[in-house]
Amino acid sequence: MGRERRYPEIGGCGINCSLCPKKYTVGKSQCDGCCSKGFWDELRMCPMASCLLKSDKEFCYECELYPCEKNIKFQKWDSFVSHEKTLDVLGKLKVEGLNKYLGELEIREKIFKELVEKYNNGRMKTFYSRVVILFELSALEEIHRNITSNYSQYDKEIKDYIKIVAIENNINLKSRKGV
Repeated sequence: MGRERRYPEIGGCGINCSLCPKKYTVGKSQCDGCCSKGFWDELRMCPMASCLLKSDKEFCYECELYPCEKNIKFQKWDSFVSHEKTLDVLGKLKVEGLNKYLGELEIREKIFKELVEKYNNGRMKTFYSRVVILFELSALEEIHRNITSNYSQYDKEIKDYIKIVAIENNINLKSRKGV
């Protein structure tokens, strides 16, 4: 059994576990984040978590080998949650510090929860997860303001609107498969 991390809402690799649709799934497939309670009983195959487990590090950026080949390869594919911003997240953690990033993550998580609870047709969790991870915070807050000002519940126009804003911001909202 591995050690539990102090901040399971952010994977040691930079994944935003608190923005993953699996965290908000009810049932056996629910995941509370990298190295959260029971993580090692269920999922031992993550090379990033395995590497961190062998060290005393909380995040990959704390390692003298960072960024290593694992980090670079890891951000090129997606699982249930986008890996695309993992190096950006680790960079923010390293430069700005954990407390500042946790504040940003709290805003993103609040927006994600509201989108899933109010503007979801039952099939939007993964889409909204990618939105809250991939957009810069200021753009995400603008999207959120526009949605909450113009809609009271799910509407297909919301997804179309977000896709247009994504194109304008050169963001690909489709999940990438392994490379």
